[in-house]
Amino acid sequence: MSDQISLRQDTGNGPVIVLLQAADAVPSPAVAALARDFRVQVYGIGPAAAAGDVIKAIAAAQPVALVATAAAARVALGLALDEPRAVSTLVRIDPPQLDLARDAAITDRLAGLTTPLLVLVGTRGAAGLPPSARLLRKAMPHCHVMFVYDAGQKLDDERPEAVAAALAEFAHSRERYLVTTRSGLLHP
Repeated sequence: MSDQISLRQDTGNGPVIVLLQAADAVPSPAVAALARDFRVQVYGIGPAAAAGDVIKAIAAAQPVALVATAAAARVALGLALDEPRAVSTLVRIDPPQLDLARDAAITDRLAGLTTPLLVLVGTRGAAGLPPSARLLRKAMPHCHVMFVYDAGQKLDDERPEAVAAALAEFAHSRERYLVTTRSGLLHP
């Protein structure tokens, strides 16, 4: 494994969900809830990590539901673009400031990406949909946006059960994702 990516946690059984986060980040509390139904692998990535580093690390587990925090967003998008068969679904937790408008090549490639994408955004302190989520929604035909109520920028820390429920449903439903098949309310 590259010095830019390290396996930090591997727990649970079932279909694989890979969580990419900054190398120095503490694993999300949502991991415990997800591990009830999935094998969850948490990777810390360094600042120079690339999609190739991730594909080598997850080679045995493909295809995976790929979840990325803001620090790993570019690597996750790169992996979904470069190796679409390796990623069954892609989830961005609280998207970073991503300027797709300045990079037309990325925007053009996203339009052809068929991997379903879910963007989770916290409502506390937000004045509507963040610009990067709006750009992704506009650029990608299979992009879903979901607000996690009563959560700020660290929504997976603040509302781990709600985040885990959305991730699990999206990993199972993929392009058929509506919000949930069980209830219209996710963990009040």
